Order: sequence, then C-alpha cells, then structure tokens
Amino acid sequence: MPLTPDFRVGTDTIGSHMDSLISAENFNFYGIKKSVNGTVTRVMQITVTNGKNVPSEDQALRALGKTLATYAKSQLKDTAEYDLYDVRFESRKTSDGMTNTSFSTLEFKKNELP
Repeated sequence: MPLTPDFRVGTDTIGSHMDSLISAENFNFYGIKKSVNGTVTRVMQITVTNGKNVPSEDQALRALGKTLATYAKSQLKDTAEYDLYDVRFESRKTSDGMTNTSFSTLEFKKNELP
C-alpha cells in the first residue's frame, strides 16, 4: 500500500540538499506499508537515480546511505512515521530505446538513525 511521506519542506528542497551530498539526476521519496503475519511495517524508500561518484566500497556506500536516510527522516513532520528506510542507488542507461537499470539497496531501521 503506497504512502506519501509528510515532510516539513518540499521534496525539491530535500533533493537540493541531498544533491549537495551526492550529485544525482533525481531523488525520489515514497512510502509503502507492508503487512507480514499481521505485523505492519512502514518503509520509506529513497531512490538516488544516476548518482555521480557513488562509492564502490561497501562501508563508504553504507555511510552515504545512512547520511541520506538520516536527513530524510529529519525532514519528516513525524520522525516516528516510518520503521525502515531503504536507500536505493539506481543506475539507468538508455541505448537504442532500451533502458537498463541496475541498483543497490541499503536498509536502515529507524533506531539506527539519529
């Protein structure tokens, strides 16, 4: 079930700040609600599309993802709104009318983020 994050500022403002941390073609923010065995989990998904100089080393990538998730969380009107934060680094390449997408997703629990 889709959810719309309730931010204190516009997503363009959040994207501009994130762009100062990692230059990217686009930033997207959306929420989903998952229900497994009666347990509901709210997940914010943050997608970074065609980021420039995305770290290839796991520890550096995780640190960047955590910084982006922490910032997005800090901009919510209710910082307890989501249980998990998924940061997806997505690379899209179009050639001859075909788009190829590769991605890496990092997950952070809300209590991992300040």
